[in-house]
This record gives sequence, structure tokens and C-alpha cells, in this order.
Amino acid sequence: MEPSTLEHIGTQALTVARYLQSENAVRGLIKNSFREHPQAIPESLEWFDSMMAGLTKEQIGKWMQQGYNLFMDGVPHKTFGDLWEFLDRLDEEGDNVIVLEEAAQWSDAELAGFWDAQWHKKSPSHLA
Repeated sequence: MEPSTLEHIGTQALTVARYLQSENAVRGLIKNSFREHPQAIPESLEWFDSMMAGLTKEQIGKWMQQGYNLFMDGVPHKTFGDLWEFLDRLDEEGDNVIVLEEAAQWSDAELAGFWDAQWHKKSPSHLA
């Protein structure tokens, strides 16, 4: 299975988890999504579990190494082309976006607050 497909399924699983507020339902969804590729299940569940454990500088570093440069609406994203032009096109009021390079400089408390806000769909105070 293509790495981009695995990434897409992982980010979609995270979005569903936030919407359903149910980690167990999403674990079942991941297992079902990969039933034709069972070798991908452990890696996908490990990624999902690491995400649900919280946002860390280590995780941000891994995403940056994998080419991700934004965290948007609770999931990592890659942009193609100029990052700052992409950001300029977004609606600042409606989009919950952080640049991973900037987030890597945040304290552990700020990262925990941001992750909590993503999970509970509220605005973190340091981003207001």
C-alpha cells in the first residue's frame, strides 16, 4: 500500500476520532479499512495511539521529517508550493492552523493545551 494512502487513512481516522469522541470506534475503523492489507494494521494503530497520547515535540519532528508542515483542524498536512502563499489563502478566523516549525518551539504545556483544544474543538488561549 502506498505511504500516501496510509497517511490519508491515518489523518481521516484522527478526524473521525475527534468527531465521534471515541478512540475505540476508530481503532475498529482502522482495522476494517486495512482488512485487505493486514500488515498495515499494527503501524496504523501505533500511529493513531501515539496521536491520541498527545502532541509532542518528538512527534512534530517526525512529521517534519516526513514532509508535513502544518497541523490543520487536528491533523498533520503537507502543502505543495509556497507555504506562506497557502497560509495567506486560508480564512484566518475559520481555520485552526499551526505551522509545525513554530509549534516545535512551544513548551510542553502549550503543546498539551493545543492538543486538548483540538480534541475538544475549542480555541486554545495562546492562539487567540
